[in-house]
Amino acid sequence: MTVSWSITRGALTPQNAANTVMSWAVPATVGEDTVVVSVTDGNFTRRITEPIKVCWSSSGAQATFIKSRSPYIVSLDPANPILPVDAGTETSIEAGVEILLDNEQTVIDVSGRLVSNGTDAEPVIIRPNLRGLQCGDERGWWIGIRGFTSAGPPSDGEIELHHTQVWYALNGVWLINNASATLNDCAIVCSGGAGVRHDGSGMLRVIDTEVSNGAVDGIAIGNNVSTALPDSVRIEGCEIKFNAKSGLVVNIDDQPVAASIIVEFNRIENNLLRGITLARASFPAIHFNAFSGNGVGSGVSNIYLENGFPNGTGVTTLSATCNYFGATSQSAIDATIHDSLDAPVLVQTRVDTDPWLTANPFTTPPNCTP
Repeated sequence: MTVSWSITRGALTPQNAANTVMSWAVPATVGEDTVVVSVTDGNFTRRITEPIKVCWSSSGAQATFIKSRSPYIVSLDPANPILPVDAGTETSIEAGVEILLDNEQTVIDVSGRLVSNGTDAEPVIIRPNLRGLQCGDERGWWIGIRGFTSAGPPSDGEIELHHTQVWYALNGVWLINNASATLNDCAIVCSGGAGVRHDGSGMLRVIDTEVSNGAVDGIAIGNNVSTALPDSVRIEGCEIKFNAKSGLVVNIDDQPVAASIIVEFNRIENNLLRGITLARASFPAIHFNAFSGNGVGSGVSNIYLENGFPNGTGVTTLSATCNYFGATSQSAIDATIHDSLDAPVLVQTRVDTDPWLTANPFTTPPNCTP
């Protein structure tokens, strides 16, 4: 058997007599090269062709991640793997940049301003520097992009992502304190917790974004112990699908019914436990969404009010009109909803779905007024 190698740049040096191991003199400039390995017995030849990337190394904060240096390999202190965007600074990421993270538990900590300027043709990609990931136990390998308020001088983190893919984070985007985020045309995929998590009092916009294949929830607003109310939340035009628990969870104690949370024109599909879960006193406006396949294995569950809802507010009706449930009768729709009809002692609120849409709003313009 004869083994031969070729590569587009740099020199290859054999490391054994059989030519099965090579050392590569890596080029000085970034780019993608192609390696070809040929094996022949004199009669038949097999070839394997694989791309191999030369990356730019980064070990800390950057003012700009530029495309001409992409892909970046970000290697941080393993004991404290933080990539900071500090108060009073801005970090921008150019279209087409790929950021590969070397350290498990890396967190991109934003108390300044982070702007990712991907485009449809050239998205920004942020993911682990690992091969063979299968969207399984690797979910949550790194912490994610965390917006927070710095102590001194006080500064509220601001995250703005356009056409940006975030893979395998614990929480793809996570807001605490007064931090805010806007996601346009993004993909938050294979998260270990919630793809997007908002535990603070800032603003959140998630527009035309895919949040999918998470190990827990797609988008989570609040939690069992949070006291903050978000300034405002808009989730619109998104695909929230294939998450292991709920597509969307809202768990806040909004007894004044003051928080503006709008959930419109989303595809909420094939989430394993539920489509939308509402806990404590949470009152989003839920309209013009298409629900399908939620609650696989546990019975169809599109909207679920947790026991104890509405936590002393006296709100007896939650409006979820003008949505598409793929059903043609009130009883069929009610069968996919858990509210006071199902547990009148434990839940005091009825989900109002009438009028509902008889056609999918993504194929037929809705003729309905909430």
